[in-house]
Amino acid sequence: MRPASGAELGEILRQSGAQAVRFEGQNSKAHWGNQRDGLGITISTAALNRILSYEVADLVVTVEAGVKWVDLRSVLAAQGQFWAVQPLYPDQATVGGIMATADSGAWRQRYGGVRDGVLGIRWVRPDGAETKAGGQVVKNVAGYDLMKLLTGSWGTLGCITQATLRLYPLPPVTRSFLIQGEDLEQWRQGLLDSALQPTAWDVLSAPLVAQLGYPAQMGLWLELRGTAVAVAEQVARLPQVLAGAAVQELDPATGEQLTRHLSLPGTQPHVLLKIGVLPTRTVALVTYLQQIAPHAWVQMHSGVGLGWAVLTPLPADVEALVTKIRQFVYPEGFVSVVCGPAIPNRWDVRGNSLALMRRVKDQLDPQHRFNPGRWLWD
Repeated sequence: MRPASGAELGEILRQSGAQAVRFEGQNSKAHWGNQRDGLGITISTAALNRILSYEVADLVVTVEAGVKWVDLRSVLAAQGQFWAVQPLYPDQATVGGIMATADSGAWRQRYGGVRDGVLGIRWVRPDGAETKAGGQVVKNVAGYDLMKLLTGSWGTLGCITQATLRLYPLPPVTRSFLIQGEDLEQWRQGLLDSALQPTAWDVLSAPLVAQLGYPAQMGLWLELRGTAVAVAEQVARLPQVLAGAAVQELDPATGEQLTRHLSLPGTQPHVLLKIGVLPTRTVALVTYLQQIAPHAWVQMHSGVGLGWAVLTPLPADVEALVTKIRQFVYPEGFVSVVCGPAIPNRWDVRGNSLALMRRVKDQLDPQHRFNPGRWLWD
């Protein structure tokens, strides 16, 4: 079903009784999470594809959940602005899908995650009632921050229908660099300690570097964005910060190229891991992954310790490999199998977190209608 408004979506839910419901946008992440056949109904947000308001002077836009990221980017770029996310599957990803999976990308370490850029939200509850939170200003302080709760919930708490997003001026200059050598950790820390303000400094595995057309050696990808004067001044400081490194300038669109390489289609057998580790261990993690999974494409955002690992072809024993990685990143880190063969403990949730999230689920979706089996819920 393709409702054209939140009210229509709510009416569908009311008329469908207690049937289970699966949500989709452009279906780019249909292969993510646990797969379950035989659900009651599927609701698509593809018809919820309007830009409802755009306050250029206030750097705020309100859009429906089915708006594609690539279309929104074009509209914002025409006004010299952008939404600070770099999602996987950029040609198909929708605003609702990006929010539901908290798919931030490399700019997270400069601009924050998806949650940090959502000012207001509308969603539909399992009983069909429309609900809203937040507003159209940066300072929202009243009540619970439900935008953050719905963002990253995989559509299991409510169906997002609208979002008000915080925007940024589009930097006029982007310069991108590949840093290689034996002292990657020293240079990573040097960038962190310096006065430079990169929008991304990510650790890349050798196979992923090779996909960019450069020698297959682990490296740091550095992106600088800003005015011509500001970027030129930062580039002039690089030799001091990266003493002894082999530095090559890349295409300014390297960030998007990396995203597209990691966006393998769901039909191609692979495993996608979302990994979190202490930022100080990102270089060590990628080094370790290259030893136990030599063909892995890995991108770790070294400023925040989050990233993706694509394992293709499929490993012979995914569960054993994931266990090894978890042993390496524990106790501070996590490893979740976003897509690939079903394994026990696909989602890396420990302590009392799962019990707390189950209580939230029971409150907001007591019949467990929304996306059953897709994420943490049975």
